[in-house]
Amino acid sequence: MSAVLSAVDTAPLDALVSARASALLEHVLAHAPVTLYLSRPGPGFALFFVSPSVAELLGYAPHDLLGQPDFWVNNIHPEDLDLVLADRRALVPGEVWLRKYRVRCANGQWKWIRDRARLEGVPGHQEIFGAWNDITELIDAEESLRLSEAKHRFLLDNINAGVLVFSAQDTRIVYSNKQAEALMGCSAQALRDMAPQILRDALVNEDGSALAREEWPVGLVVRERRLLQNRMLGLRRSAGDEPVWLIVNAFPDINSQGRVREVVVTLLDITERVCTQRQIHRLAHYDALTDLPNRTLINLQIDRAIESARTTGGQVALLFLDLNDFKIINDSLGHAFGDQILRQVAELLSRSVRESDTVGRIGGDEFIIVLPAAGPDAAARVARKIGEQMNAPFEVEGQSLPLQASIGISVYPDDGADRAALTRNADAAMYHAKACGNGHQFFDAGIFSRLEKHHALEQELGTALEQGQFALHYQPQIELRSGRLIGVEALIRWHHPVRGMVAPLDFIDVAEKSGLIQPIGKWIIAQACRDIRHWAGQGLAHVRVALNLSLRQLQEQNFLAHFLAIVEASGVPHDCLEWEITESTMMRNPEVVLGFMRSCRERGIRFAIDDFGTGHSSLGLLNNLPVDKIKIDKSFVDGIAREGSVQVILASVIGMARRLGLSVVAEGVEEREQLEFLQQINCDAVQGYYFSRPLERDALASFVQGESGRLAQAVPRFNRWATLGGDGSLRFAV
Repeated sequence: MSAVLSAVDTAPLDALVSARASALLEHVLAHAPVTLYLSRPGPGFALFFVSPSVAELLGYAPHDLLGQPDFWVNNIHPEDLDLVLADRRALVPGEVWLRKYRVRCANGQWKWIRDRARLEGVPGHQEIFGAWNDITELIDAEESLRLSEAKHRFLLDNINAGVLVFSAQDTRIVYSNKQAEALMGCSAQALRDMAPQILRDALVNEDGSALAREEWPVGLVVRERRLLQNRMLGLRRSAGDEPVWLIVNAFPDINSQGRVREVVVTLLDITERVCTQRQIHRLAHYDALTDLPNRTLINLQIDRAIESARTTGGQVALLFLDLNDFKIINDSLGHAFGDQILRQVAELLSRSVRESDTVGRIGGDEFIIVLPAAGPDAAARVARKIGEQMNAPFEVEGQSLPLQASIGISVYPDDGADRAALTRNADAAMYHAKACGNGHQFFDAGIFSRLEKHHALEQELGTALEQGQFALHYQPQIELRSGRLIGVEALIRWHHPVRGMVAPLDFIDVAEKSGLIQPIGKWIIAQACRDIRHWAGQGLAHVRVALNLSLRQLQEQNFLAHFLAIVEASGVPHDCLEWEITESTMMRNPEVVLGFMRSCRERGIRFAIDDFGTGHSSLGLLNNLPVDKIKIDKSFVDGIAREGSVQVILASVIGMARRLGLSVVAEGVEEREQLEFLQQINCDAVQGYYFSRPLERDALASFVQGESGRLAQAVPRFNRWATLGGDGSLRFAV
């Protein structure tokens, strides 16, 4: 049987199998995802076989490529050609050559292909067997990915926020952008090497307290697998540094198993905004000059203190403080000088209270002090402490300036059930303290009626000035040696339309405190000059008029210029005027007073110290001042007949004054015994009702012209001066 079979002709069957195999191969080559080729080594690497799929790859039929020996070389992209040829020429047998490059298609476009080839055979009989894959889409995808990555990296590096990526496993940093590195003050490597605890410990809460471990944003997100949004935290890069303030957002990157793989944290630097907001808050709640709480914050503090006291049944004391005559300081010495005073006062007040108390400036020279859980006794202690500390002069720009304050006190709940009432009543008490000259004053129900009278008097004084209700009277000053008139003192009188004649003691203090003394003072100067001119026309030449000078006038800006302008306009000689200034006025602001005195003396205007003996000056001090005379206060003159010590004091004062070249005028002489004593101890002149009450202008002219002889006779004559006995008593020899 086998022999039979072997004798059968199998050629047709082999041909059939071969044909089928060829067809199958052709089908595979035509539809394979790669294009196969064969080429010969040489200059152009000419192709001698290309599979049919080249038509789909490049758009060419196989015979198009096979008919062009240099086809492959001529259609490689110029940018890729040199590198591809150099690599292909270096190909050795058995080595797999793998390159990607661009080839021109039949339509002129370029495609990226991956070329995988191998050199086979022996020299002289070598072939290159290779395969081309279309990788254009892959290259485009890679390029898109590269561009996307570059774009995102660019965005990450240029957005206005730091970005940190933490590993969820150990919460270490695995990525940081440039902003994060700048915020942290570290390089990317230093951040990756940083232990998680170091970063956690560098974070602080909004109030500056340390961040709790469980509040660590990365740990919180990993633990709870949720977003952390808009958490404000501070980053203190080193001990003692001010925090960098951040808005922190953190979100988890969760894998397919639902586990947190990484935590992405964004850090937005809001330090500038926080500082701006705090500055705005400070500007809204603190005084820019003194750095004390302003009215807004003080009101909040008062409300809180009252609410607490209402809950506990406690008390709250409110002190309303105003600086006396501060406007004069500003007007005379300038606002820069006044600002320095206000700063020193703010420091003084802050030192005078407890940490739980609040000192605030509500405007100008007004301050409020809130004393929570404090009653009248505590408030009085604070007020006294402030008064004692303000007794020391304030030193500014080399000048020593005495300054006093008026303090009004109200206490919750007795003086008010809310802030408005408490503040209003403390303010009223302050005005009452100022009107009375007291350092501090508690509120009482009668204050408002007294203040109403005070304010009404201010209004009436303004009306009196406008309507010409004031007049000047003049009290003669008589020289004891000759009995002649040597001058007069100008004294203001108020002819009130309802109350009649109002004494100066009833309105001068109000005029001083209200500032009306300044326009009233200018009227007095002008009227005195007019009266001097009038007397000159009546034949009374060179009557010297003494004018009373107040510190309020002195501290008025350009007061000297205004005074001289009035005098120059009147045509009155300067030596017809004399200023009288009290010891207390002189001592309260000696620099200002001394400057004014020297300027006046240069122009021939004389000065007298009024009410000598009632203040703090001394004859030794007067020796250094441009003073011409002293006026002994009436209180000493009244004591001549009653107290031997007064006689000794007066005799000593007059003796020393004469040795200093000062003349002496005794005020308030009303009795002959007083006159005789003063003449005996060599007093130069007297003034008082013994000779004349203050007279109107025309009455003074008549007094001088008609009674000069009587004046001379009214002055007693003595044979010898009085002497001091060994027991200190004064003895007369007549």
